[in-house]
Amino acid sequence: MLYVYCPRASAGALELVRALGAHRLRRFDGLDFWDRRRRVPIKEGDAIICWGATCPEFDGIKVLNGLMKPVNKLRELEILNEAGIPSITLYDEAPRNVKPDVLIPRTIKHQGGRDVLHRPEYPDFYVLKEDFVAEYRIHSFDGKSIRAGVKVPRDGFTPVANEKDWRPNENLVHPWVRSFDAGWRVNYDGFKSNARMRKVAHSAVKALGLTFAAVDLAETANGVIKVLECNRAPGIEGGSVMAYAKAIRSWLDGKPEPESVE
Repeated sequence: MLYVYCPRASAGALELVRALGAHRLRRFDGLDFWDRRRRVPIKEGDAIICWGATCPEFDGIKVLNGLMKPVNKLRELEILNEAGIPSITLYDEAPRNVKPDVLIPRTIKHQGGRDVLHRPEYPDFYVLKEDFVAEYRIHSFDGKSIRAGVKVPRDGFTPVANEKDWRPNENLVHPWVRSFDAGWRVNYDGFKSNARMRKVAHSAVKALGLTFAAVDLAETANGVIKVLECNRAPGIEGGSVMAYAKAIRSWLDGKPEPESVE
């Protein structure tokens, strides 16, 4: 039996369950898995796909992306920095020698860049604002790219030149916060990643002890690629769900999925 374990509400997890013909697990109490109030017995030969969740290893059961120790967004960046993976500059506290207007306060559980659009009063850490010319998403699975795209303005949204002119819920494209809520989307049509992007993405996933993640990358004007974050429960819109389903089936069968540059 194949299971997708995802404790939080997730449209992506439901899509993956349907694509794989799997079953949903919503809670693990340290001994048993549950789907809402129903205990789900896991048996030898079963497989568990962890979707943004942690899970221990079990004898006779395949576990994909378990990552026993939970990693928040701060610890993720710390691990990447410790491993020498090029990523955004991180500060535990606001440094006195850096101008406040180039510091971005962040929370350890941020999603979709909402804490950048609406600055938290009590941030958990800070990152340095940099002038990136483009952002990309590489879906890295077992050291291979299974899908890749570039972030572009959402259809029907109007770009603004100054971030002070951006307002939520008004169909405006933020000039540098490239998240869905800020008027951006990932375009997979016709985009081809390069070896440099893929190398950084795969290195980041490996450093975090994962098998797969959607890696958000940013590029500077002089061509330096940096990791923004690695998402273990990514949005799988626009055909990405089928790429994951195919890669997971290949992983279960022990047959590596060939890398795609698209």
